[in-house]
Amino acid sequence: MKRWILLAGCLAAGVAGADAPGAAVRHPAIDEMSWSFDRNAAREGDVAVVAFAKRHDARIFVGEFSAIAWAEGADRYLRDCIELFDEQGWDWCYHAFNEWRGWNVEQTFDCVHVDRANRALHFTRIGGGGDRTFHLDARTVCVGETLRFSPAAAATWACYDADRLRTDPAPDNKWQKLRTYFDDVALISPDGVLTAKKPGESVVLAILPDGSKEFFPVTVLP
Repeated sequence: MKRWILLAGCLAAGVAGADAPGAAVRHPAIDEMSWSFDRNAAREGDVAVVAFAKRHDARIFVGEFSAIAWAEGADRYLRDCIELFDEQGWDWCYHAFNEWRGWNVEQTFDCVHVDRANRALHFTRIGGGGDRTFHLDARTVCVGETLRFSPAAAATWACYDADRLRTDPAPDNKWQKLRTYFDDVALISPDGVLTAKKPGESVVLAILPDGSKEFFPVTVLP
């Protein structure tokens, strides 16, 4: 006798379909999904997946399930899903751990500190990720001149034009975008020395050894 393994998946459309905070749908709406996660109905065999498993003695693997992290009731929805899967003896995978912030159950957020003395904003990551510091006052330099940056620790340096960014669709994933940055206004050396190339606005980025980042605005004058 053949043994069936059925791959199932459920992204709660009523919950997961919200694209931004405030646009979420309450958890009870999941009872109206194409295959319901009403545990009582599942116990009685009224759910298509449950009925299939019992009829064919199939093993069920829920390949992905999720809810947008900021949706009201998302935590209860995920709990109900897992409890149902475990009750039925199904295998499952969550979509998607430490991926896009909307799916990540370890969603991080920022605590913001306004540093008036140093004219900077400090963003402390809660839940993971590197801290970031944005310096508010632009440094000025003229075309052909150099400007040295020296944070407290050794850093990996980069710079990009502040007003130029190209976004293209990823060739192998329609949900992702490829961003191309430009450095026509200025260049920066590995040891943090910026060379001004033409008038405009640039942003200098320092990536510190602990993963934190500092951003420095730069204005290049003629």
